Amino acid sequence: MENGKNFPPDTIPRIEEEKRETGPPPEAPVPVPLTEAQRRFSAQYHALIYGFLLEKKLEIREYYDIAAIGYLHAVQRYFTEKSLHRYRFSTIAWRSMNSSLNTFRRQEQRRQSHEFSYQAAHPPPDDAFDALRARLLLHDLFLLADEEQALLIRHRLHGCSLTETARVEGMSVKRVRHRLKALYRAYFAQKETKQKEL
Repeated sequence: MENGKNFPPDTIPRIEEEKRETGPPPEAPVPVPLTEAQRRFSAQYHALIYGFLLEKKLEIREYYDIAAIGYLHAVQRYFTEKSLHRYRFSTIAWRSMNSSLNTFRRQEQRRQSHEFSYQAAHPPPDDAFDALRARLLLHDLFLLADEEQALLIRHRLHGCSLTETARVEGMSVKRVRHRLKALYRAYFAQKETKQKEL
C-alpha cells in the first residue's frame, strides 16, 4: 500500500486559498483547531494513519499519536493550500506522517544522546553497598505501592530511567515523578512513625 493508493480519489470542495506569509514555516507552529469540514474530511480518511503504521511496521499503540499529528497537519494544509489539490490527499498525508515520524526519531536520538552525556558525566557510585541499599529501598516501597506505583517501581528495578518509564507507560515524566514522590513520602512517614513508637 504505497502512499495510500488503494483509497478513493479526493472529492473535497476546493476552497479559496487564504493569504499566507511568505518565507520558511516556523519551527513549532501554534496548533489551530480543525474546522468542521476538516474534521469530517479527516474522519473520512482516518484509515490512512493505520495504513501508514502497518506499511512502516510500527507498533500502533506506540506510534499512533506521532502519525496522527502529521496526518492532521496534512488535512489542514490540504484545505488551505490550493497548490496541493493537484495531488491525492493520501500522498500529502503520507509525506506529512513520514515527516512527523522523522522529527520524532531525531528528537529521540537527541534525548538519548543528552541522557548518555549526562550519565557519562555523572557515573553511578561504585559502592556496591549504596546500589544494594537503593534496590532494597525500591523493594520496601513496592510493599506500600498501589497498582500504578508498583508498575513504575518494577521499571525502576529493571534499571529504566524516569523518561523510559514514562514512555513505556504512556505517561508524562512529571506524572511518574509525582507518583513516585508520593510513594517516597508515604514510606518515610511510615518509617518516622515506627521510630517514634520505639
